[in-house]
Amino acid sequence: MLKKAFNFRLYYALFCFVFVSKVTCISLVEDDQEQFVILETIPHNVDAFTQGLTFDIETARLYESTGLYGESDIREVDIDTGNVIKVVPMENKYFAEGMTLFKTGSGEKRLIQITWQRGEGFIYDADTLEQLDSFTYETSNGEGWGITYDAEAKEFIVSDGSSWLHYWDRDTLKEKRRKQVVVVLAETKSRGGIPLLTSNIDKLNEMELIVEGDAKFILVNRWLTYEIYKVDINTGIVAQIYDMTSLYPDRRTGDVMNGISITKDEGVYLVTGKQWDAMFLIRFLV
Repeated sequence: MLKKAFNFRLYYALFCFVFVSKVTCISLVEDDQEQFVILETIPHNVDAFTQGLTFDIETARLYESTGLYGESDIREVDIDTGNVIKVVPMENKYFAEGMTLFKTGSGEKRLIQITWQRGEGFIYDADTLEQLDSFTYETSNGEGWGITYDAEAKEFIVSDGSSWLHYWDRDTLKEKRRKQVVVVLAETKSRGGIPLLTSNIDKLNEMELIVEGDAKFILVNRWLTYEIYKVDINTGIVAQIYDMTSLYPDRRTGDVMNGISITKDEGVYLVTGKQWDAMFLIRFLV
């Protein structure tokens, strides 16, 4: 797995060999290890250039943001059948990207959606899909890719295709801080394990926040790969890399994996890709 993500595998091996007595070298994926199981396959509209999936646990409603100029929209999808329930097209000048569900301070359910290169985003009523507001934003490169919501912290986490995560205040939509995502390849053997060799992970795309005990992570797609990265949102350190290559073997070259959401069942996730004809309910095994 690491050979796919990094160009300095030999340097990494030499580093670990030379300093074997003082460092612990880390592999986040074991070769041939079964990492996930498919629980159910659901039809998906092949015209949907999926940029974001978000699910309302309380109402069991699934929302999707689709991209491409002249084809972008926001839609509600039946999670059982894959049928499109409602579509709201966007102006042709917008290339839609990620979207997530959240509640305002007074409890109204809203959807927030970002766009690729215009630095503009939109707020929708989650019940009617009516656009209620728009806003502008900045990222490390001026782009918007993925977005998820941390309800406890009342903040959005945003990706822009780089290795940076941007943390926005829910109410002001202003950036509070940034965190770079890295894989730790080697750390000291002393207690606490201080990272010695790391690599930034770029092309961060659609993502979903998950909570495991007291820890919070995002599950994030990486563009042009079939990998999902599990990232600690407080440190930016990758905790696990999931190789999803076997999930959808009949894809075309451009049909990259994108779209991940929680579901009503804890530990079960809905995943798909750009213009895939299927969505999958999966459970990770590691």
